[in-house]
This record gives sequence, structure tokens and C-alpha cells, in this order.
Amino acid sequence: RYKKESRENVEWFLNPEFILPYLKVQVSKAAVKRRAIRLAHLGAGLSYLGIDLARCFPEIYVCNIDSSESAIQKMNSYLKANYDDEFCRRCYYLRRDILCTNMKDASFDFCIDKGTFDAVVRGGKEKSKTYLDEVNRLLVPGGSFIQISQEPPEIVCFADSSLWKDYRYKMVNDPAEMEKHDFEYWIYHMVK
Repeated sequence: RYKKESRENVEWFLNPEFILPYLKVQVSKAAVKRRAIRLAHLGAGLSYLGIDLARCFPEIYVCNIDSSESAIQKMNSYLKANYDDEFCRRCYYLRRDILCTNMKDASFDFCIDKGTFDAVVRGGKEKSKTYLDEVNRLLVPGGSFIQISQEPPEIVCFADSSLWKDYRYKMVNDPAEMEKHDFEYWIYHMVK
């Protein structure tokens, strides 16, 4: 099913091994209610997070979204070289603008963001609001937006809190990153 895999890319924003346990629990809870789970990894770039999730859950469909054509080509080539056709139908990379994906409303059960909001928020409140509105639009009612960020709760502003019926957060850290950079990472979990 899986060909011999060689990972060349380096995760620039928190290694997935530190967030996969949390994501596995959340996806498992959703899998009890639904047969197939649709997940968008927003700002995926060269990350293996979506691939790791698709490997853990055969019932999940992962659309890794990024605006970089070269990242999309590289990761789709990587998938084709290392995985069978069935896996590549369930996990693929797609070029889209995360502020306006032009995808159907309620396309996903989960949207996952690993550092993307941190970049978007640097563009100001209007871009942040546009991004969060787009994420909310992409989610099914009751769907989850899971955001991994370096921004602490006292700084993070989820623009229009009426978008989310529930949100919570917790700290998660990579000891190697803490030693090198003194970064703290946060997982924010919002429910539409």
C-alpha cells in the first residue's frame, strides 16, 4: 500500500508528533458520528501533517491547501512517488488562496491551521477577519477549526466570536523548540 518513504522536508512550525495525539482524539470522536471525515489543512506548504493524519485514519479525506504552486507540485509528486492511487485520492495538495478558496460552503468537517493564522494576523485585523470568515464558511455545522499558534490567548482575537459556538485552548510544546527559541505553542479548538 505504501511505497518506501523518504521525507526530505523539515517542519518549520512545530513537528506534527506533538499535535497528532490531540488531533487523533478529535478525529476519532468525529469518526464515531460519520463514515467519512473531510479535513482541510490550511496553509499546508511542505508539511506532512495531512499525510500523517491520512495514514492514521483510512476513513479520512485530507485536502492540503496552500497558495505556493511549487509546494503543491513538490508534495503531490512526493505523494505519487510514495503512496498508491487510493491513498492519493484521499490525501492531496491543492493550490488555493486561503482568504478566498472558491470551494463550496460546508466542504469540511475539520479545518486545521498550523501557523497560518500567525502569518495572516500580521496583515492586520481585516485579513484576519476575512480568513476566519472563510474557515467558518468551509466548515459544516458542528465542524471544528483547530489552530496551532504561537500567539497566546491574551493576544489572539478570533474576530467575530459569534462564528463559534464553542472554543477552548491548551498549551503544547516541543522541548527542542523551547530549548532553542523559548517558543510556546497553543492549540485553539473552535466549533462552528
